Amino acid sequence: MNRMRDVLGEDHEETLLLRNSHGADLRFRGDFEPALQHDLDSLGRHETVFGPEHRRTLRAMNNLALDYLLLGEYDKASELQTTTFERQRASAGVSSLNVLSSWNGLARITRLQGQYREACDLGEDAYEFGVEQLGPEHPWTLRVAKDLSIAKRRDGKVEESLDLARRTFDTQVRNTGMDHPDALAAGLCLANAQRAFGEVAEALELLEDLTPRFKKMYGDDHPFKYGCDTNLALLLRINGRTEEAVDLDRAAREGLDRRLARDHHFTLTCAINLASDLAAMNEHEQAIRLGESTLGKLRARFGMDHPLTLAGAANLVVDLLQLGAQQEADELKTDTLQRYRRVLGRGHPDVIVAEQNKRLDFDFDPPVL
Repeated sequence: MNRMRDVLGEDHEETLLLRNSHGADLRFRGDFEPALQHDLDSLGRHETVFGPEHRRTLRAMNNLALDYLLLGEYDKASELQTTTFERQRASAGVSSLNVLSSWNGLARITRLQGQYREACDLGEDAYEFGVEQLGPEHPWTLRVAKDLSIAKRRDGKVEESLDLARRTFDTQVRNTGMDHPDALAAGLCLANAQRAFGEVAEALELLEDLTPRFKKMYGDDHPFKYGCDTNLALLLRINGRTEEAVDLDRAAREGLDRRLARDHHFTLTCAINLASDLAAMNEHEQAIRLGESTLGKLRARFGMDHPLTLAGAANLVVDLLQLGAQQEADELKTDTLQRYRRVLGRGHPDVIVAEQNKRLDFDFDPPVL
């Protein structure tokens, strides 16, 4: 890239195309902050050379929105992705593939913001568009199907989620084999759906196969590898292998804290599960300390009503009850359930678990890079 830039100049069309590729390379390596800085500069250059409505500029906007998402800056990602999607749909020069990518990005960001029903609606529309315009087995249609399955699971439609996840994974593996980034992401989605549906042994078997593949694909120190480890630790604990789960979650949390931040969505998800590991080992005081610290970060980052915040609060209730802090637990439970019912509805599986003073687990789903 440097040589072409020196020959053609910073703002030549061919140089700008290479800039997009370099941003993608940074994301694939897990260097999300450098990718953001690179793509911010790249977008400015695209707007100067091509104008704000050009398809290449809109693609650069998509890249930047993904950078914000990967860094947990969901409000910024949502604002930029919404603008991109609206411009792409209004432009005659933008391909169906780019429209679908932007549409799915908006649905994914909406899900990560905790708006599960809205994410399902966006995902359903995007998936229908993908099937009609690109076909049911196009790589981007399958990516949309994977994300739609996640949204359905988050929204409590577990059986629908599992069916879609299984069909998507089977098609993906048939088309690309197991060792493709899209197949790994689809496999992780399927394992999470299997666990949510109660197919715990099947989920563990699949994740034990996927984990070394994630390591081979992304390396030892990639956020996605740590996220896969977090999911595996969750299933190890459910299957009674608690000490293994603690070790894996501790290492994953340390890695995510180093590569992302202590208040990143992925890191906080891991912390919620680590507190559950500690509770399973009867280390309730440690679980409470970690739970209180994590809940404070969740509230500061995502607000009081985000489903991840509410999961952290519901689990802290369980630990407080274990140590006999009845009044504190009752007050927190009353507030948490009021918010949970308003946000997700009374019949949502997570709300029912919280009502029964049982622990909630949160898993990790990687976005498309």
